Amino acid sequence: MPTPSRAANVDNMPPHHISSSPSPDIAPFPRVRPKETDIMGPPNSLQGMHILVAEDNPVLQRLTKTTLVRLGATVECVDNGLEAVQLVLANLPRKGSSRSASFGSFRRLRNLSREHVEEENAAQKKRPFDMVLMDCQMPVLDGYDATQRIREQEKVLGFRTPVIALTAHAMAKDESKCIRAGMDFYLTKPLATKALLNVVAKINAANRPG
Repeated sequence: MPTPSRAANVDNMPPHHISSSPSPDIAPFPRVRPKETDIMGPPNSLQGMHILVAEDNPVLQRLTKTTLVRLGATVECVDNGLEAVQLVLANLPRKGSSRSASFGSFRRLRNLSREHVEEENAAQKKRPFDMVLMDCQMPVLDGYDATQRIREQEKVLGFRTPVIALTAHAMAKDESKCIRAGMDFYLTKPLATKALLNVVAKINAANRPG
């Protein structure tokens, strides 16, 4: 599928979209604050997406993965920032190559054999991530530093992976740190499906041709 506003109830809270000046090298996604009334999409609205979850809390990691898989995504998980950097960079295309699957692409697997499905899933895991859910506080390397390292390499390759910060707080200082790190959105934990799909809708819209 096709690139961090505040309330006590996270289920009704819109995602925080970070506003920052565009990079001269890699244009960021449009800085439009998502609205709660945006279309949420069907239950399979993440079908075809390859998502990385970087979360050191095993319970939250499992819950987040379960939510994403139920929505149709292919999910990989790591529990520290260094592993997140390594996995994202390992899946980036070489300079000059194109993304193997565009944001919002749907994998039609229902008529394929089991072998083809397995091959399709394997190929999906090897392609660049459509989105990274990045916990801000992790061991070895935190989410901020991890995102900075990813952005440094992406700048060389002319590529940008949507990074959504996951934070336990929704404060101005958190947004400022996300901006400096190069994150695109941030959501409060535990992850609310409605808020996540709001973000995905904006990423899809930003990358839709025309």
